[in-house]
This record gives sequence, C-alpha cells and structure tokens, in this order.
Amino acid sequence: MTKLRYPIRAVAKLTGLSLDTLRAWERRYQAVMPERGRRGRLYTEHDLERLQLLREVVNQGHAIGQVARLGDKDLRQFLEPGGYAAEEVASRVQASIGSSDFLGSVVGAIEHFDYAGADLELSRLATLVRPRQLIHEVVLPLMRLVGKQFCSGRFNIAQEHMTSAIMRNLLGALVRTYTIRGATGRLLFATPPGELHEFGILAGAMLAAGGGLGIVYLGPNLPAEDIISAAKRSSSQVVVLGILAANEQVRSSVKQVLRALQGRMELWLAGSHAAEVARGVRSRRLMVVSDFGAFEAHLQRLGAKL
Repeated sequence: MTKLRYPIRAVAKLTGLSLDTLRAWERRYQAVMPERGRRGRLYTEHDLERLQLLREVVNQGHAIGQVARLGDKDLRQFLEPGGYAAEEVASRVQASIGSSDFLGSVVGAIEHFDYAGADLELSRLATLVRPRQLIHEVVLPLMRLVGKQFCSGRFNIAQEHMTSAIMRNLLGALVRTYTIRGATGRLLFATPPGELHEFGILAGAMLAAGGGLGIVYLGPNLPAEDIISAAKRSSSQVVVLGILAANEQVRSSVKQVLRALQGRMELWLAGSHAAEVARGVRSRRLMVVSDFGAFEAHLQRLGAKL
C-alpha cells in the first residue's frame, strides 16, 4: 500500500500553520524533516500528526525552541491534565541531548567544515539551557576537544578559526538575548599582541553576558594602545586579557595596559600563563583569575546573576 505524502500547502491547510512557520520549524529546529521531491517538500502522516501536536503545545505558551526536539510521547504529556510544567521542559530536553553524542556531532561537523551544521546545533541548544550550563557543559568541553584535535594534528588552523567564528556567533546571540539595558558592570575582553587563541575570553564573555553584565568583545591579538583606547571610550570597569604565553611582548603589553587604567578600572589576567606574567607586578588593580570558578566569583562581585 502506497503511503500518503502531503505537499507543504496541504500541510499548512491541515495544521493551520503558515508556510513560513513550517519552513522555519524545519530549518531552525528540525521539528520534522520532510522528504524532498521534484515538486518540493513531502510530509508523511507522522509528520502531519507531529506538527499538529507541536502547534497545540506552542499554543499553550511553550516556545518552539524548547519543545521541538522532544518525542511525540513527551509532547502529548503537555496536553493532558497534570502534564509537564514549563520548568520541566529544559531538563527533559537536556536529557535527550545528553543521551546522544552531541559534542561528537558538532566536532564531526567542524571536521568536515560544515559551519552551518555546527552553528545550528549550538545555536539551537543555546535557546534551551541557561548560559552557565551551556558554557560549562557544552562550550568548554567542545573547546577542549577541538584543542586536542588541533594539538594532535587532526585539525588544522582553519578548523580552529572556524570554531572561533561559530563561538563568536553564539556569543552574539547570548549578548542579544541577555543584555539588560543599563546593566551594571562592563567588561572588555581581548588578548595582547601575539596571543592568537581566543577560546578562553570567548567563554568568559559568554558567562558575563549570560550573567547580565555589559561586555565589549574585541577578540585576539590586539595592540595595547587599542585595548586602552577601547576601554576608556567604552567606560569599562574591567579589562580581561587572555594570557597563554609569557614572552616579553605580552609582559610589556600587560604593564602598558595596567599603567593606563583610569579611576577604579581593574585588569584581570586569565589563562595558563597569567600568574607567570603577573609575577613581580604589584598593583591592587591587577587580578589573576586562576580558573572559571574564580572568574565567576569576580563576576558576582560585579553584580552578575549566575
């Protein structure tokens, strides 16, 4: 018996969803993945039933980004008396992500230079979990994995740069989502000249943005003069520098930035060689941030809600 296949216009009529909504739910959230024929998308009976379920759940006030990855059984629970409360959604979504090799799929996408695939997976996840959880359970492990692949020679510099670009895009999404107008606390993130790796400051900027603090993200390998100028013009409270080397160029840049701080501005050094660079430099404005736990404690001092 031939299985029925519905074109998108028929599905729109049967579900009450617009053509734009159907396309968006597929493209952004992969709520359903219709077949592609010569005349366009073709939906199965199951696709039709699932879209109707999703429409009803969304009409109850749940965001499509939170429920799109749930199974049909879980979706039906929302429609029953005493079904899932809204706060249960994130934990169930997280469990479904954790049960699959999520990081492996992202690393695989990076390995094959599938920017869109990796970016979609991470961006979608960012709508489902809190920023702190995203950083500690996804972003940091992913950065470590990519770093190991790079050190072992399996990834080249282009793949590392592509990962940085994806993370910058993710940071931009977090900033747009969590920035509070008139937020207290503003942090500027950069690395000094010669420091090309930005994973650490990217993760730090995401934590700060997710905590409701204002951020200015400049990226890697900046002259001290540019860092100083940007800090002054943005009225930043803190300059955060990622330090992965302890050469004279880095030491000189750190001292130059420290000398130029105004008012109550602070300089935080973070990274594997931060303590070494700070050795012998005496200033109450200079903080060595040993790890992300210490970084979060400093963020909370500025008023971050983590």
